[in-house]
Amino acid sequence: MVELVSEVRVALAQLPKAADGPDAVMLRERRPSMLAEFAAWPGTEKAVASALKKFCGLRPATTASRALQSGRATILTLTPRRWWLLSDDPGLSLAALALAGDTGTSVDLSHARVGLRLAGPGVRGLLARGMAVDLHPSTFPIDAVAQSGFAEVPAVLHRASDEAYDLFLPRTFARHTLEWLTESWPALSASGE
Repeated sequence: MVELVSEVRVALAQLPKAADGPDAVMLRERRPSMLAEFAAWPGTEKAVASALKKFCGLRPATTASRALQSGRATILTLTPRRWWLLSDDPGLSLAALALAGDTGTSVDLSHARVGLRLAGPGVRGLLARGMAVDLHPSTFPIDAVAQSGFAEVPAVLHRASDEAYDLFLPRTFARHTLEWLTESWPALSASGE
């Protein structure tokens, strides 16, 4: 069987392996084994949230633009009735979570989106250069989520930890975004994680 190699992996192989200093940003591909979107019909939010809790152990945040993480999964609340579920747990299968048609819908986004993990002391400066989101920790704390344009590409940003952000964008814009990153930020390196 032929192994598919992503454009991201090829581009990362061409980056330096280390960058130092206050502007250093390490970049790696964020490839969850599951990335799925769930949407609830009006009035069925609690039923979909309960189904997600039963499925992965997490009940989605009740407010938009927040995330919840556990060892098994991460749920990004994009709107009050729309969530993304990310997981690296091979025991979770989207086929195992069937929502009733009158409750909501789900779609697998694993092959439609590219995930990038950006981390390091310069990450806020780099992200601010590419998107109009206030990333100050008092405004955008850990587990904050934003939907915005990044380098003129629609993107979802999740602050995963103090200096690490996950950026998800349509796969068709991966090359453009990687070129923009390498041209815009000289202290960019490929993470060895």
